Formats: sequence, structure tokens, C-alpha cells
Amino acid sequence: KPTVILDLKPGLGEVALFLGLRCRYTLIDAIDNAHRLDDEFLRELLAHHKSGLDLLAGSDQFERPGAGDGAAVEEVVRLLSRHYDQVVIDAGMQLTGAVASTLYAADHICLVANPDVASVRNTQRILDRIRQLGPCGERVRVLLNRAAEPYPIPPPQIETAIGHAIDHTFPSDYRTVAGALNAGVPLALSGNSELSAGFERFTHTLLPQSPMVSEGEVAGRRAGLGFQRLASLW
Repeated sequence: KPTVILDLKPGLGEVALFLGLRCRYTLIDAIDNAHRLDDEFLRELLAHHKSGLDLLAGSDQFERPGAGDGAAVEEVVRLLSRHYDQVVIDAGMQLTGAVASTLYAADHICLVANPDVASVRNTQRILDRIRQLGPCGERVRVLLNRAAEPYPIPPPQIETAIGHAIDHTFPSDYRTVAGALNAGVPLALSGNSELSAGFERFTHTLLPQSPMVSEGEVAGRRAGLGFQRLASLW
């Protein structure tokens, strides 16, 4: 299904880099031209990946998008939602006003944690803040990354510390992930792995209308990630 990624992280957005794309325009071009932001102009700002995925690249300015950009970001998300079945938002880990505006609109909010003390502490603090924002907290899914025994912190202990169940775990496979990132080729397109199969299974938990596929079928085709207005916090 038509899918676009919005990289919301100021200064350090990595989506274009990890997809091997050189982007002429960024989110800031959309925000600073809000007065002329229509469907045709927005399409001009997007970069296109060979897999069919589109991208609105992240800002190269550390201070933007800032507190005053929330309304403009909300308008960008609204326009993207008119043309794409799935809008994926990489929201970073700072709960700014611009990020908060996307959380209210998201169908799913995925909070990615690692099994280490600093990450668990940060996850707990971000969860508390999201709950303070209101009903959007009901849409949070906690994802445990780099999950492999022996765990530095066992998953049941992490759940107790953060006060939230772990919805999904992804296995630890540093070599495969690093190779895909350095090559600018998404894991789903770079060959078969347990991790890419895990992404496929997780996708179907977010899109229950899609038929579940076996791992053999995953290995035999290119798997894509699609999440309806998903804001992911790293």
C-alpha cells in the first residue's frame, strides 16, 4: 500500500541516510512554505525510494522543527494522510510540541527500548510523559530491541520498571543490521534473516486486516513495513 515516512528528528534525522537517498528538500521546506503547501507542492518535496516508499526527509537544523512548528507539522501530516494509506513518523526521543501534535493523530505509538538501565529509565520517563498528554497514551506499544539471552535486564523486570507490557521483541543481530544500514538497503530487501521475519510478523499485528504469512513466504518476497500514522519514539 502507498507508504510515506516523515522524519521528524531535528538535525540528526537518519532515514534518508539509511535508505541511501540524497534529498534535495526536507520537512523545513514544507513548514516554511505552509502558505503554498498544497498536494502538488508537497509531492515535489518528497524523495522516492526504489522499493516504492516515499520520504519527507528530516531537517538539517538542530532547532527546527521547534515549538512554534506544531501546527505546520500537523498540516503536513494531514496532507500526507490524504495520499498515503500508511504514514510512518520517526519522531525521535524528544517530546516537543511538534512531536506531540503527531502523537494525538497516530493510530499506533511505538516506543523502542533496549534491555539496559539507561534505556529502561528513559522509556519509563517517556511513557509517563505520554500518559500526561492524555488519551494518546492508550495507543502505546513498547518494543524491546536487541532482545537476546542472557538479558542484561530480564523482560519481566523491564515491564515492572516501566509499568507497561512489552508488546513485541526483536532479536539481536548487530552484524545484519549494521550491514543493511551501511549499505543503505532496508533489511527487508537485503536478504533473509530472523530479524526481517520479525518485522513482517510485527507489521501484521498493526494491520490485522492483512493475512498473516509464513516465514517461508517472507523469505520468498520483499517484505515492506506499513503502519497507519505511526509515530515511533527511539
